[in-house]
Amino acid sequence: GKANSQILDTEFPLEDKFYTANSSMGSGSQLGTNGAIVLYSGAGNEVEITNLAQGTEYFFRLFEFNDDGVRS
Repeated sequence: GKANSQILDTEFPLEDKFYTANSSMGSGSQLGTNGAIVLYSGAGNEVEITNLAQGTEYFFRLFEFNDDGVRS
């Protein structure tokens, strides 16, 4: 997810890399360098996103990827 601007085509998860997901806007791993963050990672089909600011426009994208399986 990202606030105030669209997610760029360069902001996507890389295969075999681990990302920390956090449904609190601004708290997950960043994708690229322009502010898109990981809000959810898992097999479910819904997530409740928190820490949203009133009057702010948010953009979201869905990705399917394989992480490296290593948690550090």
